[in-house]
Amino acid sequence: MQPAPGMDVSIGQAHPMSPWIRHTPTIITISMIAILALHGRIAQPAHYHDFADQSAAFGIPHAADVFSNVGFALVAIWGWLTLRPRRGSEPLRAGWPGYRLFLIGLLLTAFGSAFYHLAPDNSRLIWDRLPIALVCAGLLAGVRGDI
Repeated sequence: MQPAPGMDVSIGQAHPMSPWIRHTPTIITISMIAILALHGRIAQPAHYHDFADQSAAFGIPHAADVFSNVGFALVAIWGWLTLRPRRGSEPLRAGWPGYRLFLIGLLLTAFGSAFYHLAPDNSRLIWDRLPIALVCAGLLAGVRGDI
């Protein structure tokens, strides 16, 4: 879809962002942290850890849930082998630190999620969710570096 004639939709040095738009992500982040701090803990439903997969394979409980995390590891390794050699190239240079965090987080997601699914409970849940937060932060930082 093409923009209407005479409509400039480019974003770059010729069109600097206004200060409030530039700081909007920071304002939203700080606001959400404050709201969550005021709200307090968010309880998990009692049945949260009851998963559909109750089978065991090779002595590993919840086998399908555990083994499905291999996909995260394979994508992380593929991404690392594909992008790392190009990290100095012009298209990747600015975003590489974020994409590196994304790929490391993805690999950690494979291990953390598998660890959680072996014996799902509240104490192991952090190891499932924390790497996912790193993945999200890395992707946002990588894309932000590309802008």
